[in-house]
Amino acid sequence: MGRPTRVFAFCNCKSRIPVAFFIQFATKDGFTAWQGNCKTFHNHNHNYNHKINQTRLMHAKETHHSLKLKMKMNLRAAFKFLSPLYQLRNRIRCNEAWVIVLASRFHTRELVEQLASQGHKVFLFDSSPDQANWRFACRSCAVDIYDRAYIPLILQTARNLGCNTVLMPQDDNLIPIYAEVNRLLDNDTRFSEDAVQASLSKTFMRTKLTEAGMAVPAWKIIKGADEVAEVPLPAVVKPPYGQGSKGITYVESEAEAGIAVNHIFNDLGQAHCIIEEFLTGRQFDVEGVIQDGTPHVHLITEECYTDFLPEFTKPSWYLHGPDLPEDMKAEILRETFAALAACDFYSGAFHLELKFQGDRAMAIDLANRMGADFFKYTKLVTGIPAIHEYYKSMNKGALDTRDLDSIPRHPVLRFFNYIDRPANAAISDLAKSLSEEGRVKLSVFGNQLELAGDDSELRNFLKQTYALGQLLHKQAHPEDELKLAI
Repeated sequence: MGRPTRVFAFCNCKSRIPVAFFIQFATKDGFTAWQGNCKTFHNHNHNYNHKINQTRLMHAKETHHSLKLKMKMNLRAAFKFLSPLYQLRNRIRCNEAWVIVLASRFHTRELVEQLASQGHKVFLFDSSPDQANWRFACRSCAVDIYDRAYIPLILQTARNLGCNTVLMPQDDNLIPIYAEVNRLLDNDTRFSEDAVQASLSKTFMRTKLTEAGMAVPAWKIIKGADEVAEVPLPAVVKPPYGQGSKGITYVESEAEAGIAVNHIFNDLGQAHCIIEEFLTGRQFDVEGVIQDGTPHVHLITEECYTDFLPEFTKPSWYLHGPDLPEDMKAEILRETFAALAACDFYSGAFHLELKFQGDRAMAIDLANRMGADFFKYTKLVTGIPAIHEYYKSMNKGALDTRDLDSIPRHPVLRFFNYIDRPANAAISDLAKSLSEEGRVKLSVFGNQLELAGDDSELRNFLKQTYALGQLLHKQAHPEDELKLAI
């Protein structure tokens, strides 16, 4: 046996962890034990430093969030101070009649700004004051516009300002208040209870379409996960209430349907849901206004919204103002007018979604308001100021009654090029190349590519993006057999 060595004691002052290594004998075994203790010490120290770094990062994030919130509050306070100046400026600029707008978190700025640009003095009732909204108003009032208790205040303000109607942006949850205020103003508009309920409830809407004898996708009301049998698969599970495709799930088996149903019951808190046959045909959105029960269509949009699908095997896109065969356009208009009549839509704006099953169009959703962003794209594609048309439809104004064929169109494609898709970079390069060649006009908004050009150029871009997506998906998943078509 070798003689005992000295005892070495080490202390890591930075981490404040005392460490002692006792090497009993200056032997090979003793040296190996010393190496093992050093390694253990290194691992403990590394883990401790990692925790320290994580804590510092979390603290930095909290500090950043706190500063951001403080800045936001300071900006809001500054804007509150400047608000009277904005309102004075707007009163000087605007000489037309007063308009009352019930604001919401959905696309209010577009509505208020366009009304102000037409010279209207805007009185804004806003449940969540926002600088972008208030900047264009002549007067404003911060109230919870979703609370029926404020209906008397809105009515009294409308009467004091000589407003016969109130307007709203694209928010289904506002439709009941909006409809009731307009009813109580005793104007020439009409928002029946059927129109309100059809806008809010997918169940009620499908019931009205079925009662009117219209063809609809096979559907069933589900009140429990054990009721998902006997529905054609694949299918789409939908909550009865909500907008923006929240809670909608594509399913290919009863097991997947059960999971989707439980999500709607447990996470969204809804008492029942709808399971509906998944139609594979082309899908369209129809936007317009109604005056005295007569609809006026201003924009047709072809869409491929696939964000609710389990795999990103198809991109999501909207093609506003596409070139369509005459028979398809006629079928879209026929189905649109029939669905609006079945749900007793008589006044205001409307948004309708339909899909094709063979040569037959079937309505799958509608609401007594314009669709999201469609005020903007109606004007961009057709030149028709849709917000002003909406105002005129509510106030007995003369509407633009031209049929779709006589309205010049400048198609626009909105393509959602999500960064987590394999073809993201290749698709961006393709769009830039087309723009540099002068074949399209390209704008980029976050993950959205906006291309303006001829219908043929835009569809050619879509075909190439599908080919890129399919190629890269097959490389990553050679076992899959995709069928992608436009």
